[in-house]
Amino acid sequence: DYLLMRTFNRPRDAIAFVNECLKQSEGKGNVTAEAIRKAEIEYSAQRIDSLTFEWNNHYPALNNYLKIIERMNSKFKLQAITKEKIESFALEFAIDGKFNPDPVIRAAYSFLNEEITLHSFIITLTKALYTVGILGIKPDGFSSQLWSFLDTRPPTDGQIKPSSTVFVHPMVWSRLGIILED
Repeated sequence: DYLLMRTFNRPRDAIAFVNECLKQSEGKGNVTAEAIRKAEIEYSAQRIDSLTFEWNNHYPALNNYLKIIERMNSKFKLQAITKEKIESFALEFAIDGKFNPDPVIRAAYSFLNEEITLHSFIITLTKALYTVGILGIKPDGFSSQLWSFLDTRPPTDGQIKPSSTVFVHPMVWSRLGIILED
């Protein structure tokens, strides 16, 4: 369960994690908990690298906007993404982003220039991170969690509210320094 929770339910993900566990256990008689923790750190970084490569045509700056969710809780309401964090991101990466091929960078540029609201930017960010599988979303108290690798329909703009809860996929927790809730 621990291993599968850190995959997109694809055999290649599970194989990559197991291989990293075995690599960390080379020369030892068994696979220890410490080896699994070290393997998870490397596996998490490798999966983000793979997602960045896999989605490069759609989200060329994916690696940059992951910084917005670094060191956040594994589950949080979208309203936890502060205006200051978005402004800092936009000033660093989107100052010249009007014609950038990345939709999140373009949205950040539009936010900087007051063409869209903070929430509109967060919708664009959430949809991108949902699409690549990094975030799942529970739009409201009546809905179940939605994940791109499990569901066929992404959440609509109207379903993504400041009160919506998002979940960071366990596969990227180690790399992004995600804080696990008790």
